[in-house]
Amino acid sequence: MALPVSPINQEARAIMSAKHEKHPPLTRPSWGEYGRKEIGILGTACSRIKEYAQQLSTALGGKNAYIDAEHGAGGEAPSFYLEVTDKIGFHRFDGTAPFGKFDARRQLNDCDLVWVNGNHFHSARQIVFLDAAKYDSVKRKLERLDHVIAFVQLDQQEPFDFLSHIDAPVFSMDNIAAVADLIRQEVSALAPLYGLVLAGGQSTRMGSDKGEIKLHGKNQRDHLMELLAPYTEQQFISARAEQGNQWGDTYPIISDRLINMGPFGALISAFMAHPDAAWLVLAVDLPHFDERAILELVAARNPSAIATSYRSPVSGFPEPLAAIWEPKSYAHLLSFLAQGYSCPRKVLINSPHTEIIEPYHPQILANMNTPQDLADARKRIE
Repeated sequence: MALPVSPINQEARAIMSAKHEKHPPLTRPSWGEYGRKEIGILGTACSRIKEYAQQLSTALGGKNAYIDAEHGAGGEAPSFYLEVTDKIGFHRFDGTAPFGKFDARRQLNDCDLVWVNGNHFHSARQIVFLDAAKYDSVKRKLERLDHVIAFVQLDQQEPFDFLSHIDAPVFSMDNIAAVADLIRQEVSALAPLYGLVLAGGQSTRMGSDKGEIKLHGKNQRDHLMELLAPYTEQQFISARAEQGNQWGDTYPIISDRLINMGPFGALISAFMAHPDAAWLVLAVDLPHFDERAILELVAARNPSAIATSYRSPVSGFPEPLAAIWEPKSYAHLLSFLAQGYSCPRKVLINSPHTEIIEPYHPQILANMNTPQDLADARKRIE
């Protein structure tokens, strides 16, 4: 005889049978195993792989990292969980915790390129040495060879028979320049540049929406969106949710997903929507920002930095609201948030990787917060 089902169990079964969404939808950045841009090298001795990666890094420049496994590791575990050594010119971190790909991505976020010893680990792209002594070793790793970009000759002139189906160029080992050029084509392209006009402020001191102010024959939102259009692939307005509802379909809008965090929340919201884009950010209250200012900022863009920013002539600090924020800055913003900070300027000041340029005229960064600021701006423009 079947036992009666209690109301509590009936409710539990109904919940279990309903469609369950485990995680909220998020757009993930394009990562490899360890970095945004990575290449594994395999098929020869590990010492030769590291040396070859160093030669290519020298030819390419930028910030490069190397992922390897220690050979013959053993002995007693150290007493420290993490040891940090501050040396002249570099810092070394030695830890005992397991090191997975998510830890690597956090540590290697700022790198322009991550090299991986492919003898030990998989990577997003691969360079394969043609070393006859490693024929069997490479054959065992065939499942890792899912994106071979080049073969490098050692004592074998043509790819091994089991690699003949792979269409990739073959280079001599000493032709570093040609391989470096290939890598630039593969992984060194700039992130697409999107424009973002920050128009979600409360305009408390002004007493009215600063985006609606007309100084150039149109309101500030339209004016800045038109300035950005020739130099960015897409343009968006950053706004509070209720503003977006008011504007309807007039602008492509990114609504704040972090409430009451001002420009800091707007930046994170933009990266949440398009994490692989760089963002040319302009505050809506910059009445004198012009085409020349955008041209000079774009020309000075340093993709190896977390951001390229104008220096404020008032404070001497980088101006975060007239800047290009690279995709790697996304992790920096979240890290500062986790430590209790929500100031984008603090992020730029405390990063060793901020490119700072001087404005051609101090007035391009003059903003308007009060009716008096607006009156002064009108006089200068008229």
